[in-house]
Amino acid sequence: MDLTTPPEAPEQTPQTPKARGKVWQTAAVGLVAGLIGGGVVLGVHDATSSSSSSSSASSNGGVSTATTPSSSTTIIAGTTPNWVNVAARAMPGVVEISTVQTTTDQLGNSSQTAALGTGFAIDTHGDILTNQHVIGGARSINVQFQSGASVSAKLVGQDPSSDLAVIHVNVAASQLHPLTLGNAATVRVGQPVLALGTPFGYTESASAGIVSGLGREIQSPNGFTLSNAIQTDAAVNHGNSGGPLLNQAGQVIGIDAQIADSGVDANVGVAFAVPMARSELNIIHDLITTGSVAHPWLGITGVTATAQLQQNGIAPVASGVLVTGVAQGSPAAAAGIVGGTKSKTIYGTCIPVGGDVITAIGGTPIATMSDLQGYLQSQSVGTTVPAQVVHANGTHGTVSITLTKQPSSAPTISSACSSAG
Repeated sequence: MDLTTPPEAPEQTPQTPKARGKVWQTAAVGLVAGLIGGGVVLGVHDATSSSSSSSSASSNGGVSTATTPSSSTTIIAGTTPNWVNVAARAMPGVVEISTVQTTTDQLGNSSQTAALGTGFAIDTHGDILTNQHVIGGARSINVQFQSGASVSAKLVGQDPSSDLAVIHVNVAASQLHPLTLGNAATVRVGQPVLALGTPFGYTESASAGIVSGLGREIQSPNGFTLSNAIQTDAAVNHGNSGGPLLNQAGQVIGIDAQIADSGVDANVGVAFAVPMARSELNIIHDLITTGSVAHPWLGITGVTATAQLQQNGIAPVASGVLVTGVAQGSPAAAAGIVGGTKSKTIYGTCIPVGGDVITAIGGTPIATMSDLQGYLQSQSVGTTVPAQVVHANGTHGTVSITLTKQPSSAPTISSACSSAG
């Protein structure tokens, strides 16, 4: 397919603190195993609609992309966004997605569960983009257009690690109004955004806000870390999942996915969107052409090494990724990378200490967790790369790592903190 990749923009400095949490459940505060882990966990829920239960739940073409996205400077310096026009242009491309799943409880009783989400057209051949958790496990998928027309859809491909999925409908091209995919790398904090979707089943809904933060880490449906999520204060609720987050040019810069868990099961002004950047465009291409995505895997949990951690004797250097745990049988384990063997508490958070700090990989300097995650996203399964590490005693070393295919779900990685309770 002809998938044009937007030009790169200067890398953003990750914001702190970083929010993470597992879709469908609240995560406790602490360190958890992820793609490469790291960060303090804040509870996060998904943004699908509330479910209701009853006893007994391709051809492809060119994806419309912004080949020359408007620079953030141009957008921010412009006039107040005309959201009426943006919504009017984009809304015909947004669809309501309803699914039915069969679930079984602990007693073996089956039930049919219905749920709602959102999606949007990405070409005129019938391909619709949404979140993976919207359609994951569905036995039937139905799509309703702005016109009121309702058709069944089939799954083309899904990737729980990125929480992206593509479904396909057989309809006339005239019913499809593909949205333009933008470039999240150009996004800046404070930039106005518009979220479109089906919150609580209210179709054709729009809510405006700003980009509240960048570089956030959230947890994907299969337990791996999803990095560089966009934080927004635009109202995102259950049913918005899979809907577009638009800039004032009408380009999709993210896909609404999760809301922060504050004990209130609805929007509290902190929501997260999967970014639409180069790596996501590659994932969409793979989903349409092959139906799946092979992610390279390192197999560690870790935190960004900082001057504060160095001053507290937790990290031997003030930059890089402090390895807190290593998965058994992982590429990191095979390379001899060491995780934390002891625990230390700082400001109420337990951090495993004594592990290696990764400062470079494949010749690319690594200063933060986002740096490491970004590097892995750019690599292919089977690639062998050198990694520079600083050991707990301050000595330096180089190891050779062969990246393998990421497992279907995040393995449990024990650490000094988990063993300490």
